[in-house]
Amino acid sequence: MGRFNLHQRHEDDFENIVWHLCVRIFGNGTKKFAPGKDGGRDALFEGTAQAYPSVVDPWKGKIVIQAKHTKSPVASCSDSEFKRLMEADEAPKINNLKARGELDHYICFTNRKESGVAGRNLELALRDVTGLPTLTIAGIDTIEHLLTHHSDLIEMLGLRMLAPGLTIHPQDLESLINYFDANVDLFSDSLEAPAEPAFQAASFKDKNEINSLSNDYFQSGIVEDSMPHFKTINAFLSNPRNGAWRKRYTNVARQFRNKYLAHRADFGSFEQIFENIFDRLQIRGQLQGQDALIYIFLHYMYCQCDLGRRTPDEKQ
Repeated sequence: MGRFNLHQRHEDDFENIVWHLCVRIFGNGTKKFAPGKDGGRDALFEGTAQAYPSVVDPWKGKIVIQAKHTKSPVASCSDSEFKRLMEADEAPKINNLKARGELDHYICFTNRKESGVAGRNLELALRDVTGLPTLTIAGIDTIEHLLTHHSDLIEMLGLRMLAPGLTIHPQDLESLINYFDANVDLFSDSLEAPAEPAFQAASFKDKNEINSLSNDYFQSGIVEDSMPHFKTINAFLSNPRNGAWRKRYTNVARQFRNKYLAHRADFGSFEQIFENIFDRLQIRGQLQGQDALIYIFLHYMYCQCDLGRRTPDEKQ
């Protein structure tokens, strides 16, 4: 699982992240990404690298750098689409640059997962095709290692970490959201459930202050966008036929509440907690096209006081 949400960045942002990393490992002379003679976008460094692949044995000569971004949170270097891209498109370009004496080393950074043997086999196959023994594919694992090593870049580049010490198990919520979406028509017209959550512990104003949730986010994200759907969720969860789904909701809400209370110091505003859970669910890839419902259910948990602190004295 990627810890920096790189799949959500624009490809230009990804290139900028890669360039900053290359300045650290190759040197200040690393040129920014620009259209190359072969039609691709390359970054370049010429000279002796500062620390790649190591300080003891650095690359020397002309280094061509590429950045291949994907918006998929589950993409892998072993995917057939990426394999085709590298073998059919990039290998001929590498051979042309090498033949013109414009390339001694090549590295491709991608936010795809490094996939063990399959990914390594692709790298070896490309080395054979190009005759370039140092050709390297650096996936998300390598990028995250470099970012962790050069940790000042994390804040400078505005990257958001997924709290590495925090692990959640959201399978119940994924199943619940998918089932609810598929059967929402059965409950959308119900008049039995109250229109708003039965939140009595404190006013919303007090709860928001206790949990550091901004009024702007509450009014726009929760009151305007999510609350209109709470009645349907109440009807769904209060229906006796859905006892098993109610149990799943209770289990995952309790898990999220306990986990995020234990790691509350890792986050600033409560908005960041909503975004952290959302990002983790997106990366798992089980709720594609369900962005709105993810937020609606998380906001419902918050307003039901199933997520977040109930009182100022509650242990953080």
